[in-house]
Amino acid sequence: MEQKKHWQSFGELNQSESYNKDVKDEFNESLPLVEDEGKSFLEAKAPRRDFLKYLGFSTAAAAAAASCEMPVKKAIPFANKPEDVVPGIAKYYATTYKYVMAGLLS
Repeated sequence: MEQKKHWQSFGELNQSESYNKDVKDEFNESLPLVEDEGKSFLEAKAPRRDFLKYLGFSTAAAAAAASCEMPVKKAIPFANKPEDVVPGIAKYYATTYKYVMAGLLS
């Protein structure tokens, strides 16, 4: 049984000269092996791969930070109300803050 050949474009089907040239030069990007000498950090050319690495890392870090849920803390009311607690009236306590002459509101 003959295997069917699947093609992705008309250029691949026709095996045109321009298609074969493009296939040969598909990854023609030169690798940044030597850093630009004499240029500052802001003037240096940043390759796409580095940009995509930084973009991917920052996206993953933001997603990880957003997915962490903090536990919900709820106030538990008194089962038996203490005698000295009146709802709506604040209590003041002495503080030990340096240079502060005010009571602590609780």
